[in-house]
Amino acid sequence: MQFIGGIRNLAFVRLENKKNKMLIAIITFCVLFTFFGIFTWEGPISVLPIVAKNVITIAFAMSDTRKIRLIEFPTYGFWLAFNIASGSIAGTINASLSLVSIAFAIIRFDIPYAIALYHAKKEKKALRRDRI
Repeated sequence: MQFIGGIRNLAFVRLENKKNKMLIAIITFCVLFTFFGIFTWEGPISVLPIVAKNVITIAFAMSDTRKIRLIEFPTYGFWLAFNIASGSIAGTINASLSLVSIAFAIIRFDIPYAIALYHAKKEKKALRRDRI
């Protein structure tokens, strides 16, 4: 599934500004991830990587990096749970580092943006009240 994820990433770079083809690519890759997830089924825990790959495929098609990070964050939680349950030490380390990295990005970029947006809306309301 990781190999297909690499192909997906390359395809999405090429299709970045072609929305109609992007939808076809999203559907194609979601079907592939689901098929190969079922094909490599190891029990109910196998649902986690299938869901994670499909959700991240949809997120990667977005252009808003804040939305991508917020959607991507829980998918690494799915991978972390799957890797722990599967006994994959390297996978557990990878998912843990990815979670920490995304958490830092959210703290650094998304939280200050949300605070600034809140204050801008607050000031805009105050300006409207002053005009009346």
